[in-house]
Amino acid sequence: MMIAHEDWADISGYIGITPRTMKRFISEQYNKGYLYQKWIRGVSYSVLTVPGKKRIREIQTELEGFYLTPLEHSVPSPIKLVTILKLINNPFFRVFLINLFLKRNDFDIIDTLKTFEILENDTSVYNLFENVDLFKGHISHSNFVHSFMEHTLYGLESEKKGSVENDKDRSYQVFLVDADLRVARGRFQEALDLYNSIIENKGLPQDIWFLACIGKIRTLGKMGNMNEMEKTLEKTRSKITNKMVNAYLLQLEADFLGIDGRVERSKQLFESCIGTFRHYNNPLFLSIAYNNFGILMFNEENYSEAERLWKQARKFARNAKSEYQEAIVLTNLASIMRRRGNINKSIQYLENAKKIYSMSKNLEKLADVEFNFALVYLQEKQFDIAMDFFNRSMLDTFPFLSENMRTERLSVLSREAEKIKYTPQKNGTNYKLVYIE
Repeated sequence: MMIAHEDWADISGYIGITPRTMKRFISEQYNKGYLYQKWIRGVSYSVLTVPGKKRIREIQTELEGFYLTPLEHSVPSPIKLVTILKLINNPFFRVFLINLFLKRNDFDIIDTLKTFEILENDTSVYNLFENVDLFKGHISHSNFVHSFMEHTLYGLESEKKGSVENDKDRSYQVFLVDADLRVARGRFQEALDLYNSIIENKGLPQDIWFLACIGKIRTLGKMGNMNEMEKTLEKTRSKITNKMVNAYLLQLEADFLGIDGRVERSKQLFESCIGTFRHYNNPLFLSIAYNNFGILMFNEENYSEAERLWKQARKFARNAKSEYQEAIVLTNLASIMRRRGNINKSIQYLENAKKIYSMSKNLEKLADVEFNFALVYLQEKQFDIAMDFFNRSMLDTFPFLSENMRTERLSVLSREAEKIKYTPQKNGTNYKLVYIE
């Protein structure tokens, strides 16, 4: 293991200490003989020695004895800390979780893992707008990460001491992530109240205000409050002059108008924002727009147009080098192939999506893929295989699946199974298919 000396300051943010304290700690590890310095092409690295590797193995053995519990960490049943660590791809996040476990008696591991996913996802607003000219140098992924880390480690105690209160921008970032977590859990009114409390603050930096508006718009859409959503969109657009950002807002409106049944207007808005994204040559924004446009067409049962749009979305995801976005599109393309009876192609798309999510250890998305496999094999009347995939998507693949998502998946499976006169029935912790007489 090698770590560049300049990276130690970043790592300090993940364990809640100052860069100076981290520097002193690293010095001690050199003195103990656990690390040595190595120069590569003018860059100084810290490298583990043989005693250092031995000490790491000892720490790993100690970690085997730590458990997360239902009472303290909101898990369904006791689970080893090392089991959770294996679910996390980002090594800095693993370091943070160990530190969090050792420093706090209780915390919500489900919210913590969901936050990691939000902050890692390159299509989330925290990363999507980082390089847009309007917000360049203001919206920063690392700022959000470190704000979340500090708040989670020290909570209200640090705010009383002033470490968060003295940096208003960072405390607002924490509230934004908190609101997003509430949306993910279906607690829409709580999220809306948080977004409103941020927006109403005078003198708010434009980037924070904008992200809060985006969150409010999405939440209102999910609540079905289209009138208020459109008013908020219009008000937000009136204060934004950047054409790219305005096109993104149009895309949000198109998404929810489609859900609301205003299909023709939704199509017009998608075409408009795609034109803007093409003009500015932004492949990631193009991929997201084409993908969402494809969902609109799929829901309208225009499968040939949905396939065309999703193929465009995949092309631009590749141009943007966003494997996460490509995997989302692949899962959608698999649905088209399943509808058409092209089972081999559907499975191929799902296998490719599974490979991408497996590499990033995105287990929530892996569960989505497992669920889609279940629908494929259900259609083929290979019931044992179908239910094996379905039960994994509900239990094994992502052990912290929300009850809302469990209910939704069961509803979709029931609907598809009824077409062939079967229904899912609970059998212990799993489900099995039963023929409807």
